[in-house]
Amino acid sequence: MNIEINNKNYEFDNGSTLDSIVEKLSLNPKGIAFAIDNQVIKRDKWSDTVLADGMKIIMIKAVCGG
Repeated sequence: MNIEINNKNYEFDNGSTLDSIVEKLSLNPKGIAFAIDNQVIKRDKWSDTVLADGMKIIMIKAVCGG
């Protein structure tokens, strides 16, 4: 299925969750937030949030700096 993350398309298997994004993109889950339909999904719900074909997700990464 096709999922859009920050305006880029990615292919995921049916039944994938937000945790699958972290795994597939080799991300460190610290400092990352996901929003679906302008609602932030709490980290403890990532494994319960099943992706759907055509879903648009915003991923925000915290950056340190000064």
